[in-house]
Amino acid sequence: MEKLKMQTNNLADENYAKLAALFPNAVTESIDENGKVVRAIDKDILMQEINCKVVEGREERFRFTWPDKKQAILTANAPINKTLRPKVEESVDFDNTENIYIEGDNLDALKLLRETYLGKIKMIYIDPPYNTGNDFIYEDDFSQQTAEYLEKSGQLDIEGNKLVQNTESNGRFHTDWLNMIYPRIKIARDLLSDDGAIFISIDETEISNLKNLCNEIFNEKNYINTFMWLHGKGKKDSWSRTLQQYVVVYAKNKAELASWGETKICDYEFKNPDNDPKGPWFSGSLSFSEDRSNPNSDKYYSITSPSGIVWTRQWMISKEEMEDLIKKGDVSFGKAPNYDGVPRSKIRPGATIEVIPNNIIDNCNSTRGAENYLEELFGSECFSYPKPYELMQKLLSYMDLTDATVLDFFSGSATTAEGVFRNNVLNGSNTKFIMIQLPENLDDSLVSASSFSRPIIQNAINYLEKQNKPHNICEIGKERIRLCAAKIREEFGEKTNNIDFGFRNFYVSKSNFKDVYYLPDQISPELFKNCISNILEDRTELDLLFQTMLDLGIPLSSKIEIKNINTKKVFFVQEDYLIACFDTDVDESIITEIAKQKPYFCVIQDCTMANDSVMANFEQVFNTYSRETIIKIM
Repeated sequence: MEKLKMQTNNLADENYAKLAALFPNAVTESIDENGKVVRAIDKDILMQEINCKVVEGREERFRFTWPDKKQAILTANAPINKTLRPKVEESVDFDNTENIYIEGDNLDALKLLRETYLGKIKMIYIDPPYNTGNDFIYEDDFSQQTAEYLEKSGQLDIEGNKLVQNTESNGRFHTDWLNMIYPRIKIARDLLSDDGAIFISIDETEISNLKNLCNEIFNEKNYINTFMWLHGKGKKDSWSRTLQQYVVVYAKNKAELASWGETKICDYEFKNPDNDPKGPWFSGSLSFSEDRSNPNSDKYYSITSPSGIVWTRQWMISKEEMEDLIKKGDVSFGKAPNYDGVPRSKIRPGATIEVIPNNIIDNCNSTRGAENYLEELFGSECFSYPKPYELMQKLLSYMDLTDATVLDFFSGSATTAEGVFRNNVLNGSNTKFIMIQLPENLDDSLVSASSFSRPIIQNAINYLEKQNKPHNICEIGKERIRLCAAKIREEFGEKTNNIDFGFRNFYVSKSNFKDVYYLPDQISPELFKNCISNILEDRTELDLLFQTMLDLGIPLSSKIEIKNINTKKVFFVQEDYLIACFDTDVDESIITEIAKQKPYFCVIQDCTMANDSVMANFEQVFNTYSRETIIKIM
């Protein structure tokens, strides 16, 4: 039986293993400053492997760097001993919803989500601090010693990162912002699906650094465009008035981004040059150009025209779908009698098509309009400079998000969540969201707020006070989701009947397990005498279940059913994909009943076994009834 590790993976270990597999001759050992043998990579050999000539240490080369960049990479890769704890009472439709709202440091949250949602997020939108000197950024302290780092990263206690105001006078203006954003975007890339994309709102202060950073993380060949949003609330200085903000867009893999653009009803001039019995049509593209085609794509195949010409490239649809269109007479091969053109689709009147979007967005409401909308929702102005939901709807419309998940890890007032709701109603889609937001304390923010922001923050505090809610931004975001759901239901009536307006609420917390779980070799044997359980006393069975799900890579939105087996509470996740029991005095009859369900995973807490005999026979029971089940002990 294998023990659950209950911490995020060490990406440095993973990356080292990948390098070792690709370039075993570059793997070596070295002596650190303490005389200890440590693993290492011979960079000269590695450079020789990937270059036509060796790139020496001080030879000039093109690169983007800043102070503490190496530490920023370390921060992205370092493991944490934390978890996500559910807040059932704060959730909406907890048992049925597929939407997620997480409170906590987004770097911690992203690390916790990484294994479960690796390559599963179709779209990421973030609106991070713009680094204007007036906003706040995460303070990720890179100047600390190893012990301090372990403590701060949650491996010894619950100490977390804090928000600080980043002013130009601190001498690290751009450096601190880059140190903050780099590890978060680096992990975000891992979460994107191969056909996914990230959208980042920014202004002119850091746009050049942001693009350099994204060129490094995503590769500049995956750059899509920089959209300009005319937000209507100009920023004035002594030289000009700036009316736009930017949305920088990168694909995970541009070649896989098959669906891109706004879906509109085709209004082109329709003709019938081949006397098609179905009537007039307009031709639309079915393929990528040869230079954009990916030979490794499952949509890379050959089509033979009636004239015998073979067209081989990456297509926008599968071979089965292509053959079906040809059979129905909905593919044009060019004019008769030669039929020597690239196969194109026949678009009929009333059909919808994808239109490549303009890089100027000027019809999506303004910042002022968004402020007015939120004032209407809350009864007072409770949030500064929110994005309008119309902008989010526009950006969401650029991608096919049917049954996909959208992530926003600077969720603020939760505009992205409302954009998802509205698009689902209008398009009949089932897009899910994951929102992440640090619970910034509004009382603390009020102390340092500008004269403009102070009354808005006070309005938010007053609203939360009436609702008997804590004074933090997360509560505003969650309440906005509840309020906009009610408003959308009122606006659209029956169209909303099958829409998921709920969310499961979680918060980042110290692990459910005591230090003895992670560091048994560092714990005095005397302490074990009084240690009945390795689980913290204030944790619930639901806390343990969700940490187990994270460890096993099971989505947080999975359906959970609680059943009683011989009076014991047993959790069934995704029917019988995971069966877990954390109850006390679990005997062999309960283990047998669980094994008979033939789960993919079974998780049992070792200290809850009724006796040593149950533990000894555990594996034998599963060998008898469900040999394929993966057994994990907590």
